[in-house]
Amino acid sequence: MQIAQEYTVNTVYASTDGERTAVVVCTNDAGDSHIEVRQQSWGGDRVGWFTQSSIRLAADQLAPMRQALGQAGAMPQMVAESKKERRIAGERPDVFASHLKVWQAESA
Repeated sequence: MQIAQEYTVNTVYASTDGERTAVVVCTNDAGDSHIEVRQQSWGGDRVGWFTQSSIRLAADQLAPMRQALGQAGAMPQMVAESKKERRIAGERPDVFASHLKVWQAESA
């Protein structure tokens, strides 16, 4: 598919200078669209940002991806809550994996 138009939805900068992830909507001349998640590096003033690798996501993959990212984003809060609950119950706070609650992210 020849890409006719691109729109960058969001750019997430890494903690390392010169690295970022771009989420881009790509559309061809026929109007078909897909999402690309691109790992990019800074090549200096002459080169600018360039794509190291990319993952193409079809429309039917977006909802499951969003759900997976929502669950991954909730992990630190889930772990902290589980440790707190175990401390209150008088259990060892360093062993918590079996007591994690399952959270469900919103669907797309």
